[in-house]
Parts: sequence; C-alpha cells; structure tokens
Amino acid sequence: MADAPGGLYPVVLRPRGRRALVVGGGKVAARKAAGLLAADAHVLVVSPAFAFDRLVHTAALTLVKTTVRAVGS
Repeated sequence: MADAPGGLYPVVLRPRGRRALVVGGGKVAARKAAGLLAADAHVLVVSPAFAFDRLVHTAALTLVKTTVRAVGS
C-alpha cells in the first residue's frame, strides 16, 4: 500500500461520549483537545503544563499535570 501524501493518514472518529487521551500540552495538543471536546468526547490530557487554560475549565476535560520520566532498564 502506498503512503498517503506527506506521510499522513486520514482517520474518521465518532468520539461522542467516549474517553480520549491527549498526551502533551502544547499548541497541537490543545487543538486536538478542543476538537475532541467539540465532538462531545471526555478528554484526559496528560502533561506537565497545558497551552490553553480556557479549556481546563471545561467539564469534559481532565488535566493530569505530571512529568514523564524514563524508568531504569
């Protein structure tokens, strides 16, 4: 199967009422979280910080502030 243009692939989701996980708190993560919230998903964001505080006060969004660290091998 040939790669999609730009190495991307399309995804169609129906997230209404489902849980969604967003890892990261930058602009891209905030945009993804906003889109999922607009589609009536329950969003969990895991990040040490989140770019858009206005989304944090949304009832369907849970922010877990944590730092990811490597576990010794």
